[in-house]
Amino acid sequence: MKEVDLSPFKGTWVEVTEKIVHERAGKVEIEIKRVSDGKQLLYKKVEKVDLWRDGARFNRPKYGIYRSLKERSYLRDETVLFADIELTEVRKAQSVVQITGWEAAENIENIYRNVFPARH
Repeated sequence: MKEVDLSPFKGTWVEVTEKIVHERAGKVEIEIKRVSDGKQLLYKKVEKVDLWRDGARFNRPKYGIYRSLKERSYLRDETVLFADIELTEVRKAQSVVQITGWEAAENIENIYRNVFPARH
């Protein structure tokens, strides 16, 4: 969908807002902002994209690090920390919400850094 320089994302917390309409003529909108100053690091909106597989009864997102094994030289150890995750599924007449607190992000980062010291 879009490529940007990775360096503004390294070592910083970001807030990601993603809206997806899962259907044949689906939509994806994603915005990534730096938490410390609210600067927008990435924005992309795509419409009329096929987001539904034949025979599927449901879709679910998957978040993480994706790497191609076609270029082994690109592979390296990576870590992604997640905090304050809110997923909302909206159907015709119902809404399901699951929330965790953003204030936990800083504590998670400190615990992580103590357990896994920086690699040099």
